[in-house]
Amino acid sequence: ELQARRDLFFEGIKQHAGGVLSGAPPKGAFYAFLAIDPSWTPPAGAPASRSWALAQYLIERGRIGCVPGADFGANGEGYIRFCFARDRKELTGALESMRELF
Repeated sequence: ELQARRDLFFEGIKQHAGGVLSGAPPKGAFYAFLAIDPSWTPPAGAPASRSWALAQYLIERGRIGCVPGADFGANGEGYIRFCFARDRKELTGALESMRELF
């Protein structure tokens, strides 16, 4: 079931994230640690950290749960983490919200 959710999530990222997010599916975890395309422009007034800016954007405008990569140390800057061990309906809703935001 987790593999099916992982595949659903990563297929949705390809289709709905507008090229802003990319990464390979993990082989043994239920988290996605995705790179943020450097060409993504944060909204005015966003935090200087790209990962914090995107997390804030997704949470506030799309109600999409995520964690900025910067929270995992300096090497995490420029990444964002999602948990795909959620109900399929919830994953689909988050991906649809991404489509609207990107």
